Amino acid sequence: MSKTEQKTTSPETSNAEASPKENTATHLRNLLQIQNSWGRWFFMGLTSVILCTLGPLSIFAPFPLLSVFLIYGRLKGHILGLGILLLLVAFSAQLDRSHLIMGIFLMNFLFAALLAEIILRQEHPITGLLKAGGGIVLIVAAIFTMIYLSSDFSLEKYLSTAISEKLTQFKTENAKLLEESGEEAAVLKDLLDKPERLVADVIPWLPSMAFATIFISLWINLFMALQNIRAWRFFTPYKYALKELVYFKVNEYLVWPLIAGLGLVLAGEHFVGKLGMAFGQNLLTGLSVFYFLQGFGVLLDFLTHVKIFGFMRSLFIVFTIYLEWRIVVIIGVFDLWFDFRKFLKKNDKEGDSL
Repeated sequence: MSKTEQKTTSPETSNAEASPKENTATHLRNLLQIQNSWGRWFFMGLTSVILCTLGPLSIFAPFPLLSVFLIYGRLKGHILGLGILLLLVAFSAQLDRSHLIMGIFLMNFLFAALLAEIILRQEHPITGLLKAGGGIVLIVAAIFTMIYLSSDFSLEKYLSTAISEKLTQFKTENAKLLEESGEEAAVLKDLLDKPERLVADVIPWLPSMAFATIFISLWINLFMALQNIRAWRFFTPYKYALKELVYFKVNEYLVWPLIAGLGLVLAGEHFVGKLGMAFGQNLLTGLSVFYFLQGFGVLLDFLTHVKIFGFMRSLFIVFTIYLEWRIVVIIGVFDLWFDFRKFLKKNDKEGDSL
């Protein structure tokens, strides 16, 4: 090779060797720009507020706030949360359902702060999840107990008033539907005319509904954070990954309370009365949350085993959670005895040997 050729090729070689360093430097600059972007910081908080107003979608409201804690740090996370609360208080007169939105945002801000502490303190995700969920359940129970004992507040009257307002609005908007003849219209009209019966059916379920909502909300937002770990790992290193969260195993001794709850649901009203049946329903629903998490982990391993990824994987997961969540709970219960993950690993090894 001539000297001229060496001269012409050597700059290309040096540029090729320098490009990874340049890419790394560019990536670091982009990350620092994200951390210094106050507009992005405020937009994440605004996104959380909007999610708080969207009914069922409010379960995802902690995720933007959690991202703020992980990217910008504790101080800026708390400043954002408290600042938004002050803005909601200041504009409460102009906002519809302002007190409800403030309550939902405050709860989601608490969720985000506790989830951030799990990661910032390098706790195992499952250990941190159980601590955070248990703490919030105790706080909520203590608040309701204090309100009940120190005032004339009646949850039944409050729910009756709130439900009556919603039913009146529904009657106005669906007057033509209620005027139609037919069995379905008659049942609906009878239900709308007796809101107290609906309240009586809802109240026994409230403890387990609150318990399930707290733990599922915490788990979903921690799952989303660990799934997007590349977005914040540079700012907040974390020694655990998503696989530690989804490998959820319920202790075997909890199967006995599960059986007791099932027995009370099936025969509690006959032997103990309605109180026994309500206790069984709450016990069964509360424990089902943990078996759902265990079954969901098995489901993810199965999807990996059959090589379902990308959009189809996400679609299958959403479909299963919303429509067939009971099957996921059953899978979690039977996993105590059959260990489905061990079966999947065995099949993988047999396939590799073939």
